[in-house]
Amino acid sequence: MPYWIDDNGEKLGPMRAIDVLRRAKPTTRIFDGENWFTLDEGAATGDAPVSDSEMTDTGRIIIRRAS
Repeated sequence: MPYWIDDNGEKLGPMRAIDVLRRAKPTTRIFDGENWFTLDEGAATGDAPVSDSEMTDTGRIIIRRAS
């Protein structure tokens, strides 16, 4: 699936998900072909594992940073 990013008004894409992860900052908007979102939107908090049902319902990959 191709993605586009919008960072300070500069739109880049199409690109692969791995390239988005390398370039995106917390404030970067990402377009998946249907919706614009940021990496921080809907991110789980804490160290609790994400269940399979949560992944199925959201349809998005949750990325956590080590604290």
